[in-house]
Parts: sequence; C-alpha cells; structure tokens
Amino acid sequence: MSILALAAGCGSSPAAVDAGEGQDHPQASDAASDVGGPKRGDPVDGVQESAQDGGGGDAVAEAGAEDAPITCAPACPADQTCLSSGQCTTVCGQGQTKCGPTCTDLATDSKNCGACATECPSNQFCSQGKCVTACGQGETKCGQSCVKLDNNFGNCGACGASCKNLEACVMQACKCVPPNAVCNNACISLANNHDNCGACNNRCGGDFVCNGRACGCPGGRQSCPNKTNVCVTNLNACCAASEVWCGHCQNVTTDRSNCGACGHACAGVEVCSNRTCSCPATQPKSCGNGVCIPNNQCCPGQLQCGTQCCGGNQLCVNNACVDARCVGIVVVVIAT
Repeated sequence: MSILALAAGCGSSPAAVDAGEGQDHPQASDAASDVGGPKRGDPVDGVQESAQDGGGGDAVAEAGAEDAPITCAPACPADQTCLSSGQCTTVCGQGQTKCGPTCTDLATDSKNCGACATECPSNQFCSQGKCVTACGQGETKCGQSCVKLDNNFGNCGACGASCKNLEACVMQACKCVPPNAVCNNACISLANNHDNCGACNNRCGGDFVCNGRACGCPGGRQSCPNKTNVCVTNLNACCAASEVWCGHCQNVTTDRSNCGACGHACAGVEVCSNRTCSCPATQPKSCGNGVCIPNNQCCPGQLQCGTQCCGGNQLCVNNACVDARCVGIVVVVIAT
C-alpha cells in the first residue's frame, strides 16, 4: 500500500526568505564631530578704568571667555601688559586711573580732576578730585595740583619725584608693595601676567595664558591630557583624525570594542569596518544580535527549503515556503 500526500492551499507565502539573502543590520552612528567653542575679543578700553591689585582692567581676563596666546613683539615695557590682539596697554599703579592711553591720579591731576577729561581753570588747583582756589591743610602745591607728599605717586616726598612702574608711595618713599613684586628690577603685577604668572619669570607656554596667578587654558577650552600646553574645545582634537578621546586616544574606525564611538561594542562575531558593526566576509548574512552565517544557510529557527528559508508559521512544499494556515492535507490511499 502506498500513501500519497497532496497539498492544496494559498500558494507560496510572500514572507519566504531566500537562503542567499542577508537581513538588514542596524548601523552604528558616527562619533560626534568636533564643535568649536566660543571665542572672545580683546577687552574694550573705556574712557575711564580703575586699577585693581596694581593691574589695570585691561589685564583681567573676562570670565568664561576665551583668550588667544599672547604674542606681543617686541615685548611690552614693565609698566604695560600685552592684550590678545598683540597690542601693549598701560597698567596703572596703585591709586591711579587709566584716562585714555595714560594713568593719572584723579584726586590731584588738574587735567583730569575727579574724572577723566575734567580740567580745572588756570587759576585753580585740583585737590581731592575737586577744583579749588587754594590747597587744603597738609597738602603741597605742585604745579596746578594739591598733593600729599606722603603717598602721591607722581610727587613722592617732593614735587616731581615720581614713582615708577607699579610702585606705591609709602611715607614719602617709592616701594613695591604686595600683591605686586619686583621682577628684573621692575615692580610689576603677577596677576594675569603672561611672562610672570604668579611668580617672577614664570612664563606661560604654548596655548596657555595666565588666569589670575596660574597658567592654564583660556575660558571655553580645556587642556589635552596627552599633550603639553595644548588647549582645545573638544578633547577629540587631541587625537588623530581616525581617533576620539575615550580616556585615551582610541581608534573607532576598526576597533570592535569602540566602533564609531567610545564603548560601542560590536555583538557576537561582528567586525568593525569604517565605524560600523557588520558581519565578516566569510559569514556575510546577519541573523541579528551578532549572529552571522554563510549566505547559503538559514538563521536559527528557520527551515531550509530549497534556496529559501521558511520562518514563522511557514511550511516547505515543493521547495517553496507556504503559510501553514492556508494548507490542507489530502491523504490518498492506493491499494496494491
């Protein structure tokens, strides 16, 4: 007796998978590109700026802004500081104010009495920031100014005996007082001083600027951990073009553990090629989750059916995948 099984149904299912075709595989995104940080220009000189800690307002870095390396050539004199534009600007001494390009004492200067560009009449004197007809008690008339010789920068101990650099007049004698210091025979400020940052002759190298009293990167930039005195807006810039910063410079183009980005690992037997996880050439067909097989094989859970791979509720009938719900089985018994 022979048994013949005949199948009748809906025909081949459109969901059949060819054994020689791979499945789509999600690609890893490329690493984030280096984005430039904020920039800043030089400080803007006003008509009037008060000195602080022996240094003018021009020398103080703007909070959160970015400085460029200082490149004044030739070097600025001891009583000046170098701006990021490469220009020298005057740093005023104690008790003085910057009026235009010069420093002056607004309390005694008859050309700038009490405020920049406020000039006293020719028959009056400047005393304590006001134009008067006669000097007060304890003051000495020096030219058209009423000064106290005990503490006047331009007339220290005697009319015309001016202190130098950032010296202060103390008890009729010019002295360099803290926070300023004598460096190379000149009284200078150690704050925001590129060549004498926090100490005499402590020059900030490379991209570093003097932030207060310590050399470091300008605002908005950070120092490369693997390079000396190099400042960048993104640590990836510390590495080669094919690398990104992952606590160290890491190649993310071909590394399976860091494919396209730090810590992005390829699954299973996948390899990393051009920052993307994919199946190797010898097993080009992806079954997902890092499972890769040759093109002529079926993924786990699939049924080999000729050149196709049946999956789900499919059956293989006459080398074609059909939906099992559309198949009727007719059994014919042949007597012999």
